[in-house]
Amino acid sequence: MENREAVIDFNEPPPILVVEGVSPSTHTDDYRSKQAEYGR
Repeated sequence: MENREAVIDFNEPPPILVVEGVSPSTHTDDYRSKQAEYGR
């Protein structure tokens, strides 16, 4: 896994778990726009 990029291609199975840290400076973006982006 050490040589893998943090990108999932359409031909790969979806990950079991996705985790992102939330920082105070990007709190709004992390909880609003990214939630919709990850849902797609």
